[in-house]
Amino acid sequence: FSYSAEDGTPAASMAGQVEEETKQARKDELVALFQEASAAWAEARVGSELRVMVDRMDGLDAVGRTEHDAPDIDGAVRIPAMPLPPGSEVLVRVLYADVDGELVGEVVGSPPQ
Repeated sequence: FSYSAEDGTPAASMAGQVEEETKQARKDELVALFQEASAAWAEARVGSELRVMVDRMDGLDAVGRTEHDAPDIDGAVRIPAMPLPPGSEVLVRVLYADVDGELVGEVVGSPPQ
């Protein structure tokens, strides 16, 4: 999000406020850098095996996350055509990262206990 002046704060009344188009350009630059880093991170996971807990089903695809992923913040791991109940833990080999940076993989077994 871009900075916005909050009534009653010292910064709201300071001289030299940043122009809206400058704020937007800075925001766009940061978003692009984040997307680039996120895509590189996801691509680096291809071929690896990850412990995944299934959160939900999306049609016939199981969708889960690793122990390092926060719900609603980090990306997900999609397991196509694999009906699994939420709460299931599986070992997944990452096949590719989709255009949104979501990992797509296949079940290769149960995670080590």
